[in-house]
Amino acid sequence: MDENSKQYEREYLERANLTPGTKEWHRIEQVKAAKKAATEADLDPWDYVVLEMIRRGDPRISIKVGTVRSTESFLKLYCHGLIAKLDRPATFDELERIVAASRIRQPTRPSF
Repeated sequence: MDENSKQYEREYLERANLTPGTKEWHRIEQVKAAKKAATEADLDPWDYVVLEMIRRGDPRISIKVGTVRSTESFLKLYCHGLIAKLDRPATFDELERIVAASRIRQPTRPSF
């Protein structure tokens, strides 16, 4: 990091009255670590598909990608700190989306 960004960070910490050891300070450090891990991460195109799925909130995409491949991507993104578990119960709208996605069936293939 260059000197300007270090100075800006110092001034921000003074304005926010953040001292090492506080909860907010730890959160900021976690965000920095996640950004660093993301830049160093070797994400493949399927990982970006999963990130877009999360952004849109459309779980049907993971069915199209494949459950094993999407689970691997979720695990990789979680380990790199790009996604996190919800620390709250799911909202009614989110529960409706989950139920709707579970009703979608894969097209059946003829067996020979």
